[in-house]
Amino acid sequence: MSDDVLLGSGFGIKGEKYDDEAVENRLDTVFEMLADHQRRYVLRYLRETDDGIGSFDDLVKYIVAHDPESGNTERVVIRLYHTTLPKLEAAQFLTYDSGSGTVRYRSNPVVEELLDCVAYVE
Repeated sequence: MSDDVLLGSGFGIKGEKYDDEAVENRLDTVFEMLADHQRRYVLRYLRETDDGIGSFDDLVKYIVAHDPESGNTERVVIRLYHTTLPKLEAAQFLTYDSGSGTVRYRSNPVVEELLDCVAYVE
């Protein structure tokens, strides 16, 4: 993967002085976020919407229907609200407005390419 792809990936590295450690930290974050099955399903769901926006409730339904490891609806809701969405938001993969229940994907070509590779294997 070229430095141009990483530096222009929307991770806040572009425009800063090239720093191997910063790029490595961002790659570590990408791989950490994609290492969890529920986080991958969240990103897949948002990518499948026309505008990268979805509701919390629709996201729960999608995960329960598509992720065999997810468990029951209550378990998905709890994990999404307390763990999955906060982690993805902290990593700047999405924004979540808990008041309106709106989840908005923050497009990133590196994440999308890796997510496609993982989906192919799963």
